Amino acid sequence: MRIRRITRTFPLLVSALLCLAPSCVSAVPIAVLSQVSGEVRVWQDQQQTTQKVTEGALLSSNHHLRTLDDGKVTLLLRDGSEIRVLEKTQLHLVRKAERTLTPSGSLQITLYHGTLSAWFRQRSAHHQLTTPTLSIESGKAEFQVQATKSRTSVVVAANSVRVRNRASTLLLKTGSRIYRAKVNDKLFRTVNPVPHALHLKLVVPLKIQKLTTDTPLEFWVNLVRRGRNDRVDRPGLIRLSTNYYGLDLPELVTLKRDGKAVVRGTLKPPHPEDRLFNCKVVIRAATDNLGLFGVERGTLGFTIPASD
Repeated sequence: MRIRRITRTFPLLVSALLCLAPSCVSAVPIAVLSQVSGEVRVWQDQQQTTQKVTEGALLSSNHHLRTLDDGKVTLLLRDGSEIRVLEKTQLHLVRKAERTLTPSGSLQITLYHGTLSAWFRQRSAHHQLTTPTLSIESGKAEFQVQATKSRTSVVVAANSVRVRNRASTLLLKTGSRIYRAKVNDKLFRTVNPVPHALHLKLVVPLKIQKLTTDTPLEFWVNLVRRGRNDRVDRPGLIRLSTNYYGLDLPELVTLKRDGKAVVRGTLKPPHPEDRLFNCKVVIRAATDNLGLFGVERGTLGFTIPASD
């Protein structure tokens, strides 16, 4: 399976649907499902039965979503944001903003139980995520949440989120986590640094004078102690993504028992008519299984020569 990238046609698809049914505001899609694996089921508030979904299905406001024991899915929002939902998770999506036709509308997400990773890209959109014990307010940020009926853990990878419960309010910043907080806990007592991170490094430095043909690319993904880069021996599943359409990578890789994996891909020249590509390639790696919750994502960046 090869890596998938966020489609640029989703806003156009939404616009087409609006033209076909302008009076049906509640049916306006707010997310498209991608990277679906295992069994994922959805339903709306008034429905008595659930429906199994596949790649490309659309979600609108008041949709419930549940992943079963082997189910995973990525929600691609209209503004380019992403929500990765892991197995054994149930949530409810509602659009908060009155201007429901704007891509930057804010979401109210109820996470009943399970695990998700959110990457919100718009600073102007103010999303709210609620669990049985906490409320999380987020603008532009990247974070992970794991919730049960009595406890919630939150890990922030980029920027910050505001976390509230019955007893306190806290601004949680990059590299910090709240671990298994209860509804009446003083939140500052549950905060500690993120212990582990993913570290990406090229096996051989790239020496490209001019990218005219396909070029092999090889890099390490290591699980390390954050801030010290000491190796952590733990296996797990890693999901890769990139900003560059010409980089062919596996979508998923598996860390071995020593916490290491080597990834091989192919770097292709940019299209000669592409005037928007800034020659900067970024690879992102994030954990994709419950056993590695809370690991800080890793990035690898490099520059390729511009085409003539």
